[in-house]
Amino acid sequence: MELRQSRAASDRYGRILAHAYVIGDGLSAAHEMLGRGFARVAAQADCAIDLLAREQAARNARLGLWGQAYYAVVAAENPGELAAERGHLRLRVRGFIEERNGPRIEAMHPGQIEIAER
Repeated sequence: MELRQSRAASDRYGRILAHAYVIGDGLSAAHEMLGRGFARVAAQADCAIDLLAREQAARNARLGLWGQAYYAVVAAENPGELAAERGHLRLRVRGFIEERNGPRIEAMHPGQIEIAER
């Protein structure tokens, strides 16, 4: 394995952020895990469009964890559909839980919110 940084960065805990690659073939461990359904994209991931596409392909094929009923999700891009489901669903929000007048997650992008159950 080889670690590579796309930019100099650290997370909120001071850990250095990097991607793991298989030496020799250049395959990203994240891309492989997502493509096989063994991972979910983090809300603040680098290359989010490509990573989300791999996650979506694994979801559509019901690979790995996406084959389990617990992980069945519905996209939340349409606010009208969300409003129609008021009182009938559970939401999955990706992000960091913060303590500010109780626990909260700040959603800055529609891709952070999913309907998890109807």
